[in-house]
Amino acid sequence: MSLRINQNSMAESSSLYLNRTRAKLETSISRLSSGLRILNAGDDAAGLAISETMRRQIRGLDRAGLNAQDGISMVQTAEGALGETQSIIQRMRELALASANDTLTGDDRMEIQNEVDELKKQIESISNSTEFNTKRLLNGNRAALTSSGSESVKAIARGAVSESGSYTISLATMSGGVAQLQQSALFSAKDGGSVSGATKLNEISAFYNESGFMLDSSRNIYLTGNGKSAAVSVNGSMTLNDLASSFQNALVSGLGLTGSSASFMAGSDGKSGVMNLISGLRGQYGNFGIAGNQTIADALGFTVARQSVNSQVSVNISDSYGNSKNVVTSENVVSGLLEGIDVKFTSQAAQISGVGGIVDGVKLDANQNFTLDLGDDELTITVAAGDWSLEGIVRSINSQAEDAGSAIKGKGVSATAVDGNLRISYNPTDPGADGTFAVKSSNAAKLGIVDNNYTGFADGNIDAESRVRGVSKYNADADSFAVKFAVDGMAITAYQTVSAATAADLKTVSDLTSEINAKLGSSAKFEVINDALTFTDYQIGNNGTSNSVLTLTMTASSTLAAELKDKFGLEAGTAYGSGDSTANLKIADSASRFQLGAGSGDMMRLAIGDMSLSGLGLDNLDLTTAENSQKALDSIDKALARVSSERARMGSYMNRLGYSINVAQNTSFNLSAAESRIRDADMAAEVINLAKYQLLNEAGSSVFNQANIIPKSIMKLLGSE
Repeated sequence: MSLRINQNSMAESSSLYLNRTRAKLETSISRLSSGLRILNAGDDAAGLAISETMRRQIRGLDRAGLNAQDGISMVQTAEGALGETQSIIQRMRELALASANDTLTGDDRMEIQNEVDELKKQIESISNSTEFNTKRLLNGNRAALTSSGSESVKAIARGAVSESGSYTISLATMSGGVAQLQQSALFSAKDGGSVSGATKLNEISAFYNESGFMLDSSRNIYLTGNGKSAAVSVNGSMTLNDLASSFQNALVSGLGLTGSSASFMAGSDGKSGVMNLISGLRGQYGNFGIAGNQTIADALGFTVARQSVNSQVSVNISDSYGNSKNVVTSENVVSGLLEGIDVKFTSQAAQISGVGGIVDGVKLDANQNFTLDLGDDELTITVAAGDWSLEGIVRSINSQAEDAGSAIKGKGVSATAVDGNLRISYNPTDPGADGTFAVKSSNAAKLGIVDNNYTGFADGNIDAESRVRGVSKYNADADSFAVKFAVDGMAITAYQTVSAATAADLKTVSDLTSEINAKLGSSAKFEVINDALTFTDYQIGNNGTSNSVLTLTMTASSTLAAELKDKFGLEAGTAYGSGDSTANLKIADSASRFQLGAGSGDMMRLAIGDMSLSGLGLDNLDLTTAENSQKALDSIDKALARVSSERARMGSYMNRLGYSINVAQNTSFNLSAAESRIRDADMAAEVINLAKYQLLNEAGSSVFNQANIIPKSIMKLLGSE
């Protein structure tokens, strides 16, 4: 056996293994004390990377679950508020049904309207004040932020929008709307004398009953409409003109129906007259009601003499890329142009387009005879002097053609009214007829019939089936002529010089309208409708009805203007449009987004539509008359359906969020188990390792001590011991 002094290999070997044992013992003790298998990257580099990825996902899922819980709370807040809105609308429906019953007086309906007005305020308050963490939920901002360049066109957020951007809305009225006209009872003097605008109410028989004069003190009558109400004070010292002025001020200033008019019109005998109230807003949104003191309301006797009709409007939307979409509607709200957005506009927002020709009536000052050349025969048609509708002229021509049919070979003449134009056709039934057809009399021009071409109203030379378009050229010797208008025999100072047009050119009539209308004042009004002059407003007196015919006569400094005479006629208010024809809309997606997963794209988009009065279509709710109450029921039912739909959608949101929480919890649980297997210590195995390394440590220490003693035997060899 060899012995060495400089190297004690046995001691070094035992020391090496003892250090390793102690390192493992230290690791085992650390794992047992921390519960973790991986204390640093060196313990398990790959395992650490894998477990950190899992840990990131676990923590993200836990946060996503909390986000979903917050989302449920937000939706529950909105849905609870909408539940109250729905209860309010149900109450409105009850009130509308009550108001539609004719057992109620005007005063009763005013009380109903007062309650409805308060309920409307509460709906608006709920829409504006329902918040979650300072975010408003029901005003449409949880779906889209919208802005419009026009007060008459706006966007209503209904749900999530597909794309943010700028859009151009173009409106054109395809057929004109009609404004509501309410007409009073016939007013006559108590003493049987004459009646005029200067006559006081205490001189009118309608304001007296068995108890005497009913206006011994002032009484209030209320006008309601456009979502507002306005009081009109009525007293005996007022004149009829004063009363008309008060009504007009209430319509314009009180209800905001700009352009409304009210006037008293005496009858032709001067012994009686009526008061006309005409809304300045065409269509149903210009409707107004009269309520209040029932006795005074009965004395005034206002009834709807002309029902309102909505314009038919073409709505076009285009984006910045040139893409466009078009919808034609008679309502003031359009859906389907943009996903999640309805476009709402007033009927005043559209320019007139697409209504042409003579409208409803003409007046002939004298009999008009014209001859139809049928080749072998001629047929003379006489249209007698007086007021005529187009349908009446058609019936007269067809009757005369039928009566003469057995006496001529050319049986087959027929007249029709198409798009407001008189059309005469000839389809011979006699085999011997040669089919020739022509109009021979110049008088036919007054009815717009001249050999397959229209004169007076023509687009150059057009065939008989084309629509009347404008004022065509006249074969004038002079360079220009002047036209003076008169309405129903009342001269109106409105002169306009019309320059003669060149051959086949169309003299646009839009150049004539502004100056003439300014000089016509309130007596009459005409507009350019599809390049044709058409009267759109006229005060109807007590000698007329809602279907009365406007008589228009013209005199000219040149006989060249005579062809214009009797070319116009209408039922008042057949077409009207004003305001912006285009508007710019900006739409920005603002739907709520909930982070429901651990990744960047794990989002849920949630949109809550506009539940304000305007968004629900209840801003103009009027229950002051039985008729308006019936119409209000339709609006209320639509609002109820909209709220129910929104609440149902919120219920689906809550269910989805609940399922999302379940999925997040399940995924988090399984990931946590997997991450634990990688990162956490196996305590049982570590206890075994601890005992093992403790024994090895004790054995290693003992061996190390023995290894250090062995070299002492060298001293014995040296004899030192």
